[in-house]
Amino acid sequence: MKKQIILIITIIATISCKSQTVTLDMATYGTNDFNNSGEYLKDFDNNLDKFIGAWKWEEGNSSFIIEFEKREMVSYQPYFNYYADIIIGKYKYVENGIEIVNNLNQSFDYIFYPIKTSFNQSNLNNLYISFIDYTKDKSGKGHIELDTTTNPPQFLWSVGGNSKVLIDGETSIEGWSLPIGSYNQKILIKQ
Repeated sequence: MKKQIILIITIIATISCKSQTVTLDMATYGTNDFNNSGEYLKDFDNNLDKFIGAWKWEEGNSSFIIEFEKREMVSYQPYFNYYADIIIGKYKYVENGIEIVNNLNQSFDYIFYPIKTSFNQSNLNNLYISFIDYTKDKSGKGHIELDTTTNPPQFLWSVGGNSKVLIDGETSIEGWSLPIGSYNQKILIKQ
């Protein structure tokens, strides 16, 4: 009986060792390190933390607020086989005093968050972003470039998107419910 218990413990230990996730530093990993086979791209140096918080652009009666938060070990399955620390966000847009959209108090599953980011290894102050305009059934992409020399910090919001997207066979609504266009740029200030 004692031998059987030792055998079972040995088998369990072997299986758990083989199923451990390989953790890579998202700022320094190389393409040869990443095989899309369950790796975890971790923010060891907290490079993403500088993006966390509320950011605001304001001009006259128009404003755009983004609230970013950090999520750790987010799974990209079933689409990809890896995990990563990411920044996700929600936003509120007011145009000429009229609230166009406000999803700041809504809950979303991480994959359906209005704004998702991916890390740019070549520039630690830059995030690639993808966003969903739920009001108009569209999506877009771009980047944000953080300027850490200003006080308070600010970033350049530079995005564009598809003018029409088919959702369930229906054409999306014209226009946008957030400030974008043909790579419309806004400077947002940390609040």
